[in-house]
Amino acid sequence: MTAFDAVWEELGVRHGGVLFVEDMVRAGVGIGTVRGVLRRRGWQRVGSGAYAEPGCEVSFWMRLYAVQRRRPDVVASHRSAAALLGFDVLRHALEVTRVGGGGPLGGLRVHRGPLSEEEVVVVDRGVRVTGAARTVADVLRAPVGEGGVDEGVVVADSALRAGAVEVRQVRAVLAGLRGKRRGLAALDLARGESGSPAETVARLRMVEAGLDPWCQARLGGLRVDFFFPDQGVVVEVEGRRWHGGAAAHQRDVVRFNRLMATPGVRGVLRFTAVDVFRRPRWMVRTVRAVLVRGPGGRPAPRPPPG
Repeated sequence: MTAFDAVWEELGVRHGGVLFVEDMVRAGVGIGTVRGVLRRRGWQRVGSGAYAEPGCEVSFWMRLYAVQRRRPDVVASHRSAAALLGFDVLRHALEVTRVGGGGPLGGLRVHRGPLSEEEVVVVDRGVRVTGAARTVADVLRAPVGEGGVDEGVVVADSALRAGAVEVRQVRAVLAGLRGKRRGLAALDLARGESGSPAETVARLRMVEAGLDPWCQARLGGLRVDFFFPDQGVVVEVEGRRWHGGAAAHQRDVVRFNRLMATPGVRGVLRFTAVDVFRRPRWMVRTVRAVLVRGPGGRPAPRPPPG
């Protein structure tokens, strides 16, 4: 084992797989040796003076950890904080908040604004992130180009569902921030009972179209994603779990039959996450057509190709 490998074996565990050149040198490995090994073995740069092992997946956590090592005033926020706190996000993005000045940080979206120490928590080997209420508030008030309403409501739904935050807490944080009007309007759309990002987005598309289903309704001992009680129509957003094999398929069939036998249920519509994200207009047209014509009426609109 080389001197480089011996030192890395100890430091790598401590830093979650991120190698800092200055630590290697401080531990007695010559700077020339370090640079040579990094170059020959193809180590991956994750920040200034920071690297990840060849072939490993470079996570956004590694990038943030490397940045905060040199800039402890930088706090992971917005979608980065949401992901690190375990909340659902539609699209990952490397986002940080910096209270003071400073130049750009390569590959990171830098937000500037007030941030108190009470709004910061520590996760995963000392990475500093905004707390739950501040994180939800930040994503809710973000402009469309930085995630928009869908992203904000997905994060809020996830945080509420996990019990990590309450609506009143998010409202209180938004009251002191720029963009609070946009954030409060998005917060009004959040529902903690939503079961997944696809369900959240499906609900948003239906609400935009003037449809107002019950969410996560209980019918005959079964929980359904959406229910229109006046028409007796159930709408389900199904993930791949429903098609994972013969046993899953059998459970799906039994569930469908139980729903159709439940008093008050006249029809069941089923959509995939692909329908929700790629064919939302067709999904809404299909739901509307069935609600207007009834489950036994004329066929619903055909899906677009692709």
